[in-house]
Amino acid sequence: MQIATRPAPAKPPVSAEAVLATIEPGARAHRCKDLLIYLHVPFCSSKCHFCDWVVGYPTADLVAKGGLRQAYVDALVRQISWYGPRLSALGYRPTHLYWGGGTPTRLSAPQLDLVNRALADAFDLRGLREFTLEGSPETVTDEKLEVLRRHGLSRISIGVQSFDDAVLRKMGRSHDADTARQAIARVRAAGLTHFNVDLITGFADQSSQSALASIRTTAELLVPHVTVYLFRTLSENLVSVRQVEQGHRNLAEPEARYDCVMESKQALEQVGYHEYARSYYARSEAHRFDAEDFYFSSRGDFVGFGAGAHSTLGRHLLSQSPHGETVDVHRYIADPLSQATVRPAASFSSAYLARRLMVGLYARDGVSTARWRERYGVEVSALLETPEARTMLETMQELGGVFERSAERLALTPETWIPTLAAFNAAE
Repeated sequence: MQIATRPAPAKPPVSAEAVLATIEPGARAHRCKDLLIYLHVPFCSSKCHFCDWVVGYPTADLVAKGGLRQAYVDALVRQISWYGPRLSALGYRPTHLYWGGGTPTRLSAPQLDLVNRALADAFDLRGLREFTLEGSPETVTDEKLEVLRRHGLSRISIGVQSFDDAVLRKMGRSHDADTARQAIARVRAAGLTHFNVDLITGFADQSSQSALASIRTTAELLVPHVTVYLFRTLSENLVSVRQVEQGHRNLAEPEARYDCVMESKQALEQVGYHEYARSYYARSEAHRFDAEDFYFSSRGDFVGFGAGAHSTLGRHLLSQSPHGETVDVHRYIADPLSQATVRPAASFSSAYLARRLMVGLYARDGVSTARWRERYGVEVSALLETPEARTMLETMQELGGVFERSAERLALTPETWIPTLAAFNAAE
């Protein structure tokens, strides 16, 4: 089987009608019609120094208020209203709803209500198993939580990152530790027992003692789910990466960053958390983040709404913004229905697909070959013959990884699973 090694040249946007016609055969052929709905909200209180998702995004648009945000919400409603009934007609059944960004709670309570009403009108949401939304501490209010709960919010993820005010300032965050504690209290008062706190380790000038102190604080607050991300240096345009390169900040070597990850794991497991997927810790099985497992394990297709959203529908990969270009909110507002990219998944570069394969390894059970074939129209065995996938697996083996490979799945052994992925991420 041949897998393309170079992306196709840029093309004009694909109309909504053409998108539907393209994905329909594959969508109808899918045996599993479970669908994850993702909403992208590209607004934040500030441009954080660690976030490579918004690194090229104009700050004026990112922190915009008033008119731009309302125009964006109107475009989001238009896109949802057009695609929802048509995807439902293809047999898709929403099982998970996930709002990300950016910061969805930067929207006002009426705006959150408007988008949720559009979703309820466009889709049959009675089969939803999980409704998760991301929020930053300074933007989580009682009014917003009341609106979201009324629409079925079952889980919120709070971007705390650290309980160390000095580290938060270096990260460019708009909240302090007290605000984070208040947000957690508000979430509990709203009746949400299923919520997450995001923390970062390995950030520039962040000591392991500071990171572990934040973990202890999180545990003392009895947070049911914790995600511990290792600071990524993938973008040279990140403020913090530039500061390191210019000698203004210090970044630990890969070995020390790996130690930070493993120390975090040990600290959380000592107080009753269980790492069920790479970086994801839950106090009990009931508190696991099911939508992320849906994504890691390729359990179904997903549709993304918003300026920076991507979709996998009918064995095609869709992108709202041209590949490699900065998200353009204004372009999206002008035309929220067309897609910049609509291509068969099998035509994407083997480097891209190898990266997706690695994401699949984040799940404890690894990559299901049947699900991979169903989602992407590519055999895992064929992908593993490409130089990019071979290099990735060889690197993991050099880091101590041992693979279990069969006709049904590809996975790291339980003993080498987390240490290998942690070492691999630390070296990136």
